[in-house]
Amino acid sequence: MENEIKDNLVINYLRNNLKLIISLIAIFITAISIFFFISKLNYDKSIKISEDYNSAKLLIKKGKKTEGFNTLNNIIDKKNKLYSPLSLFFIIENNLENDEAKIIQQFDKIITIRSIKKEDKNLLRIKKALFLSSGKNEKDFLETINTVINSKSIWRNDAINIAVNYYLYKGEKIKAEEYNKLLDKN
Repeated sequence: MENEIKDNLVINYLRNNLKLIISLIAIFITAISIFFFISKLNYDKSIKISEDYNSAKLLIKKGKKTEGFNTLNNIIDKKNKLYSPLSLFFIIENNLENDEAKIIQQFDKIITIRSIKKEDKNLLRIKKALFLSSGKNEKDFLETINTVINSKSIWRNDAINIAVNYYLYKGEKIKAEEYNKLLDKN
């Protein structure tokens, strides 16, 4: 008897809320469909960027540097967390861009990519600082390296060592010692 009453309560509840239940199921199915659709679009986009990166490398190896360089810059503009940094490093490694300001702009563009993790961004800042260390702009170098030094990053000690070596190379032992003291505080 008790089971019949419970069964009747459940059936009555389902009848009374049938529209709500159907709506919730439809919303759930729609949300899952949208999720898979967006995932598929992102996957296809990543595949296309990967193919573009590889074709740019091949173009450069075949002597079509301008075309390959333009493709690499387009990849950087797409702000892909994997291929944008790889494209910039390939440009630097192969001396495809001579304008230091443009390379710094590309570094900045990549560092602003939201999907890159914080520690990876700090590593990118270190690479940018290393690039800047070969130039004459000490202010930009310090701004970049100090961002990592003043954080609790896993790259902090490496950034300090880079700053120490930068000043030792420049023959500024007092500044090198100031940064070296930061290592002693750890």
